Amino acid sequence: VWDFESDPQARPHFLPDTLINAFENDGADFRDVVVRASVTQPEGEATVGVMCRETADTDSDAEYEWYEFVVNDGFAAIRRTDTEGNIDVLAETDAVEIEAGAEVTLEGACVDNADGEGQLWFTLDDELILDATDADPLPNGVPGLVAYAVPDSDARNVVRWQEFSVFRPEP
Repeated sequence: VWDFESDPQARPHFLPDTLINAFENDGADFRDVVVRASVTQPEGEATVGVMCRETADTDSDAEYEWYEFVVNDGFAAIRRTDTEGNIDVLAETDAVEIEAGAEVTLEGACVDNADGEGQLWFTLDDELILDATDADPLPNGVPGLVAYAVPDSDARNVVRWQEFSVFRPEP
């Protein structure tokens, strides 16, 4: 459970220690993965999502960058984001409805195609809502969870994660 009451403008993200250790110590390959999470928001309207390929950012002043697949009622996006708050929107839609307090299941996929491009797709409750291609994809990196408070809001946000898994996509 993530509770934003103490910092309504928080932008937390979580990388499980087991995945960090597998990546850093065992050379785990997380390039072609689907990141899945089920989540409810009993309070507030935070933007929630999954992420993949968090890796050191060698092109800017940011420490890390990643792909994120984020959603709230009325908004969904696939973005390339970094720790300095730089956001490159790769795909977005406002055609998303989420019932307040309802459990939703998110899946974000990061797969490199035969041409070396990053293929990214986002499903909400098993329905494809967005897809994008990145001609210069991020390298191997750790998957995880993200959430953002609604900008300029002091409302309390509570995010309850029920499931988190990482697996290889079917061909």
